[in-house]
Amino acid sequence: MRHQSTSIVAACGGCGASIRRWLTQEIVDGRPAWDDSYQCGACGLVSDDWGREPTPAVIRAGLIAEHGLAHLVVDAGGAGPGGPRVRVLKVFRDEFPVDLATAGRMAADALDDGWAGTRVEVEHLARLLREAGVVARVLPGG
Repeated sequence: MRHQSTSIVAACGGCGASIRRWLTQEIVDGRPAWDDSYQCGACGLVSDDWGREPTPAVIRAGLIAEHGLAHLVVDAGGAGPGGPRVRVLKVFRDEFPVDLATAGRMAADALDDGWAGTRVEVEHLARLLREAGVVARVLPGG
């Protein structure tokens, strides 16, 4: 999945009026990106924030609330240099701005019952893991 979006009701950053924010997460040039935009009918403020990883918590929470969590499950078996566990750890370490212990827990989740995230995040990681020679599958949320 290259794109997922939702909207939430929030307060305008300029005047506090109730507005609808449009939240998007997508793959752009092979990397996760996000967008958060709105236009206030009361004061006219237009906001269109966007960026690369990490996706802000409010966007992740909105997507998960509407679409549910997707799960990344990887096969711990197989052969190859470094073994699949090491390759899974490397992908998580390279993709997230976390310390080694946290990346290790995330990788362990993927090797056990599955690592949970937005569908865009999970599909992106699955692609990277497959490129690293790891068998990875996505269980969609919902």
